Amino acid sequence: MSGDSRSPASILDSISKKSAKLREHATALTERIKFFEEYLSKLPGRVDTEYFGTHPDAVTLEEKKAMQFSIKLHRSGKSWALSYSTFSLATGDPDSTTEYKPLIDAPLKIKIAAMRLFPDFLAAIGDHQDQLVHEIAGATADFDQFIVMLNAAPISAERAARTRIGASATDDVNENIRLINEHFIRLTDIVPGSQRKEGK
Repeated sequence: MSGDSRSPASILDSISKKSAKLREHATALTERIKFFEEYLSKLPGRVDTEYFGTHPDAVTLEEKKAMQFSIKLHRSGKSWALSYSTFSLATGDPDSTTEYKPLIDAPLKIKIAAMRLFPDFLAAIGDHQDQLVHEIAGATADFDQFIVMLNAAPISAERAARTRIGASATDDVNENIRLINEHFIRLTDIVPGSQRKEGK
């Protein structure tokens, strides 16, 4: 027997009375998550971001290493959604696809853990923006350099035709070169330093 001196009837009555209060607090928690999701979906410059935290079921150091928990902002159709994922390296397949579910439908312990991550998660969105800006700038610079290199060595119809077989090869290649040159003309309007050099 436990040390609780209350009768089973009084314990059940107490549980019943507390259930209404529990539902009230759970609803308030879900409403705040929904508000934050809508807020992020309207945030200018929002980007797909995932942030990891301690799994609510993890207690020991080994469990914290093996059990994964994350929240993720991502596109869902034409809108944005806030989702969560959980994964245990001890019981799951490391090569399996991570399943994301709507955070507003998560168990209470997941919602509580996620809400505590929101401040750091918002900062992670900003960090991911900086990372994307750096990657986009690098890719754009690489592409611009690529176009400059292509324009420095234009293709001649005669040289290209020698790689084809058949009487109509030259006509076909001339048409391809014409289309390529049209693309180059448009590209040189947006790529600095890529003015086309005349080939011989």
